[in-house]
Amino acid sequence: MSGDSCDECGFGRYKPTTLPYLRMFGTHMIVLPNAPASKCDVCGAVDYQPEFLLTMQVMLEKIAKDQRSGGMTKKQASEQRPGWTPAGQGR
Repeated sequence: MSGDSCDECGFGRYKPTTLPYLRMFGTHMIVLPNAPASKCDVCGAVDYQPEFLLTMQVMLEKIAKDQRSGGMTKKQASEQRPGWTPAGQGR
């Protein structure tokens, strides 16, 4: 969208930037401090990059699906987290 005319004011041009992305997810607030976006240099209108928004949608739908099905099993959770060992042990 970089360099495209602004859809809001029709005068400005969108410039690439990073901006905070805030979204409610159920009772939780999701905050991503550096989301890829374009911002109008005249009126300040913001458009987040479509690829970013699609990725967020897919991730949030997966989380919602996991919550509806009762969450991850212990095995799934252990596979996603690296094992922890105290410093100096296991050598």
